[in-house]
Amino acid sequence: MFGFFDPTFEFEKDTTVVSDIESYFNNPTDVSKREALQKALKESIISHEGHLNLPSIGLGDMGITELVLLLKEIPELAHLDLTDNQIGNEGAKALVTLVEGNPSIESLNLTRNNISRTMNMGDGAERLLSLYSGRKTFLSLKFDLNPAASDKPFMDALDLARHLKREAESAATPGSSQFSPSSSYS
Repeated sequence: MFGFFDPTFEFEKDTTVVSDIESYFNNPTDVSKREALQKALKESIISHEGHLNLPSIGLGDMGITELVLLLKEIPELAHLDLTDNQIGNEGAKALVTLVEGNPSIESLNLTRNNISRTMNMGDGAERLLSLYSGRKTFLSLKFDLNPAASDKPFMDALDLARHLKREAESAATPGSSQFSPSSSYS
């Protein structure tokens, strides 16, 4: 099976993109570096069939916020892996704006980051949860090993949102079967 979270098939991190990210972040006012990064991102996403894998490059909140500004201009993006990038609540909020503005994004991997739940509707975890109510298509969100992932009420709410979204999609698709409790909803 070909898929973003299929463990038997993974795209490798694009070293050209990582190099261009480092170059741009070292001098973010250089327009030529921004354009080079924009071009490298688009080429990588297109050549990897909509996938962009940037695990473990230390983006943090500031880096992901800058990256989101560039990714908003690339409608071909469908799968984004940002595993282990020290992304916190501010970075999560930036990613929410990316996903809200790009309906072609199908999956987002935020495993091993620093997204927490502060009981504030504006925090990163709560904003990610809100993605399920505003999207017309299902979003596969991997959120393991974040501080908010240990918050059982939050994870229960996330699971319920996923379930309701899949159920709504299933009901809206002619000839589709209804959601069954044995179905996986990652």
